[in-house]
Amino acid sequence: METINVEVKLFDRTVSVPLAVYGRCPLCGGYVHDGAAGALGCTGCPFTLRKEYYHVPLSEADVVALLTAGETRRISGFHSQGSFNAFSAKLILAGGKVRLAEFRDESPPGEKAIVVRPAP
Repeated sequence: METINVEVKLFDRTVSVPLAVYGRCPLCGGYVHDGAAGALGCTGCPFTLRKEYYHVPLSEADVVALLTAGETRRISGFHSQGSFNAFSAKLILAGGKVRLAEFRDESPPGEKAIVVRPAP
């Protein structure tokens, strides 16, 4: 994470304010920073990232990886919304949207694991 100075208008004058940023926006090239509660926002467009997916908070390293490489490492501890089964997956950023890829069921030993890869 780095810090940049942003010029903002305060009443009748412009002041420089430090802003901690995670990286560049994949849509407009603006800076991605902490925004509203539970989300990260862009300085130049409406792009947002949630800070939590499927009950797992994203680390700073995961956010930076999404913005720079377009994907995270495999993250464990996700829980499906319907059945609350645990699974691991990578998060992929494509077209400004985050999606899950390479799911792996984290069922107890002896149960069949499922691996799903996204279509090309």
